[in-house]
Amino acid sequence: MGRCKCQIAKIEEHKYKKLLKESALDTLVDMTFENYRPQNEVQKKALEALSWQHRGYFLFGPVGTGKTHLMAASGLRAIAQNVQTSLVSVPKMLTLMRQSGREGASTDIEKLAIEISYLCLDDLGKEKSTDWTMERLFILIDERYMRHRAGHGHTSVTSNYTLDTLKNRMDVAIIDRIEGMCMPVFLDGESFRRHKL
Repeated sequence: MGRCKCQIAKIEEHKYKKLLKESALDTLVDMTFENYRPQNEVQKKALEALSWQHRGYFLFGPVGTGKTHLMAASGLRAIAQNVQTSLVSVPKMLTLMRQSGREGASTDIEKLAIEISYLCLDDLGKEKSTDWTMERLFILIDERYMRHRAGHGHTSVTSNYTLDTLKNRMDVAIIDRIEGMCMPVFLDGESFRRHKL
C-alpha cells in the first residue's frame, strides 16, 4: 500500500500534476486486486480478467459490485509499473473541463486526459446529456481511441449501463470507439456497500 502512495507522489511531479490532483487513485490505494473479495462466479471471472493483463476494459453492471475497485486496482498496478495513470469520474471530468475553459474550447484538463498513458473513466452514463457534454466526450474518446490504435495508451471505463443501453443515451460513435478499445467485463451481485454498514 505504501508503494502505491509513493508512486502516485512521484507521478504527480510531472506534467500530469493538474489532472492527477483530481484523480481518485490516491484515496483508493486499498482497492487492490488482492483486496477484492468476489461474492459470486461473475465477479471471480471479472477479477481474473483484469488481473491477467494490463489493457483497456469496459466494466459494467449494477451499483456496488466492485467496478471502481477493479478499475482502481488496474490503475494502481499501472502506476507500480511507472505508467502515468489517472482515475476520474466522467461527470467530474466534464465539470473540470467546463471550469477550465469556455464552452466548446479545448482545455488543459482535456489535453492531459487525452495524452496520459492510462485513463480510467468512472461512471459513464451519469453525466447530464447536453450537446456540449456529448461533443467533449466524443473528442476525448475519439482521441483516446486514436492513441490506442497507435499503441500509445489504454482507456478503461465503468458504467451501470450496457453498451447497447448507452447507445440509446449518447452518440453511437462514442460507444463504437469504446467497443473498439475496451474489453467488456460484466459484474453482478449485491452491493458491497451494504456489507459495510
